[in-house]
Amino acid sequence: KVSTDNNGVFTMMQNRFETIQIEKFKKFVIKLKGDKKNYQFRVKSDRYQQYAFVYQFSTSGEWEEISIPFSSLVPRFRGRSLDMENFKGTQLEEIAFLIGNKKDESFELQIGEIRVE
Repeated sequence: KVSTDNNGVFTMMQNRFETIQIEKFKKFVIKLKGDKKNYQFRVKSDRYQQYAFVYQFSTSGEWEEISIPFSSLVPRFRGRSLDMENFKGTQLEEIAFLIGNKKDESFELQIGEIRVE
């Protein structure tokens, strides 16, 4: 649930892990089922980065696969675009999903699979 109490405007689910080398791949493929709302898929090549590489997507309400080319992940910090290159796809240490519609609402996002191709 997203709550605007205490100036909240988003909810994020993230997973940090040991470095995964992904330079042989070109895209993320995610099997998911959403609730017809908009989300962000976010990645970090280094878990200590202040910024993330972000891809915004909408869900259909049905199980679907979305394909996200590495080059479509844009650098952002606190909602602002950064003047730097998009995600290069050499390594990965964090993935996250964010909903930030700036209103009180419940949401449901089921993740079936996340892979690189």
